[in-house]
Amino acid sequence: MQICTSVESSALTRLTRLSFNLRQLHFGTFDMAIHEPSSHADLGKMDFSSLYNSMRKDISKIDGPEVLGQGNNWGNGEATFGHLLVRKST
Repeated sequence: MQICTSVESSALTRLTRLSFNLRQLHFGTFDMAIHEPSSHADLGKMDFSSLYNSMRKDISKIDGPEVLGQGNNWGNGEATFGHLLVRKST
């Protein structure tokens, strides 16, 4: 039983790390997409929620309400990752 527990723990640790890394990849890719539009006009037409949610689904493979037919324009997840801008106090 000890070997099974060790293998399960190792697999869970790897899955957690993978999930974290995919989430960071999603944040970085979204950040680049919104800060490097082709033109100011393209930026004005950008649907941030839809872009954020479609990238989340494509990169991290996490389902959201879009699988229930709500499309990608739901929620405001793009407003929740301020850690890219927050300075750590020392």
